[in-house]
Amino acid sequence: EILPSEWLPIQSVSPERHIQSLWAGYGSVSSVSIRTASNETVSLILKRVTPPSDGVGISHERKVKSYCAEAYFYQHLASQLSPSNCVVPHSYSTQRKDGGFLFCMSDL
Repeated sequence: EILPSEWLPIQSVSPERHIQSLWAGYGSVSSVSIRTASNETVSLILKRVTPPSDGVGISHERKVKSYCAEAYFYQHLASQLSPSNCVVPHSYSTQRKDGGFLFCMSDL
């Protein structure tokens, strides 16, 4: 499940808005707004990591490892941090797919 069940069914989704590209063409960061079942508007950040399929070398390996570390952080560590000491986005979903990643998180 990607989104909280109380948001469902989603009433509407705004067009995706590009925020920035990731370094070396490894993906993008964008935002969308959704209107929930209770008419609340929620802004989400989508980070798509799409490493090149022919990527080789130390630089490529370092980038992929850093995204693996980011995925681990959101999946296992971020929820343990105290919001009064460290504000991090809430991760709704972190998926590894087709050699890349999809992060869906709250917009700070």
